Amino acid sequence: MTQHTLINTVAEEILAAVDEWFQQIEQKKEKDVNEIIGRTSLQIGIHDLLHIEYKDGIIKLYSWIKGSPDYQHKGTRLENPLTHQEIENALMPLLEKGIRQKLQTYEDSALVNYRFQASIKVGGSETLPILNDVNHRKRELLLQRVQAYI
Repeated sequence: MTQHTLINTVAEEILAAVDEWFQQIEQKKEKDVNEIIGRTSLQIGIHDLLHIEYKDGIIKLYSWIKGSPDYQHKGTRLENPLTHQEIENALMPLLEKGIRQKLQTYEDSALVNYRFQASIKVGGSETLPILNDVNHRKRELLLQRVQAYI
């Protein structure tokens, strides 16, 4: 396999894990979402973070930076680690596009907060931001609620 093909495979595997993560939190939280959001009008969404770790073919997804992974998946183990340039220029744009598409399906859901951040750590590299998405409609609604609360 070429390096380009390997990067695409890794991206597909990570995005498949992200899909599974979203399905998991949707199933777990389906009953709880309305209860959590119903506690206060100042709660517009629940999840605001997805941190991805990819090392030795193992994909771990976290909704909190500290603690145990929420989801773990065994993917393709690369013979040669990705370079920083390959991660930033090839892998991260694929992940950003895929995660943005996934976020669009939760645009009106309380499952995702008005601001959603995703980051990745590949191997022993530093943590890199994938995206910092702001749902402007939810943000405006929250601002209106804050103003009404004051």
